[in-house]
Amino acid sequence: MSRHYFKYVGLSLFLFLLLTLVQAAPAADSAWQASYWNNRTLSGNPVLTRTETNLDHDWGDNAPDPAVQKDEFSARWTRTINIPAAATYRFTATMDDGLRVWIDGALVIDSWTDSQVHSLSADRSLTAGDHSLKVEYYEAGGKAVAKLTWAQVGGSAPPPIANWKGEY
Repeated sequence: MSRHYFKYVGLSLFLFLLLTLVQAAPAADSAWQASYWNNRTLSGNPVLTRTETNLDHDWGDNAPDPAVQKDEFSARWTRTINIPAAATYRFTATMDDGLRVWIDGALVIDSWTDSQVHSLSADRSLTAGDHSLKVEYYEAGGKAVAKLTWAQVGGSAPPPIANWKGEY
């Protein structure tokens, strides 16, 4: 009986160590990591960092948060997305004032200038798997808008999961 006991204890210990040492690949983030600065240049330490579900902001003439001034601020959002199938995807950014978008480190949308609300799109062929996104934004004054959406070309944009609601 003690021989079987030691076999099971040894096997359990081996499995425990194996599972502890083998790390799973990190999954794609389901939210944006956001940082805000009280300047237009993303310089110095951010005055606010938080997790945001969507990059779909229309602050109007207001500030994103009481810690952030309503004009002359900047922000950076980063996340990883998982693309289920290799295809061409259209990334559409809507901004007032400056905004730029990187996909896997490549600048794909660059509108780093004072402007009124407008949208720009870029098509990008992506392989299946994880891809990094980075968006930088600055607000000079007046209205403040920063949005990014993406969808497979020929497909439709997925609904934001966190905003699903069922009402009857």
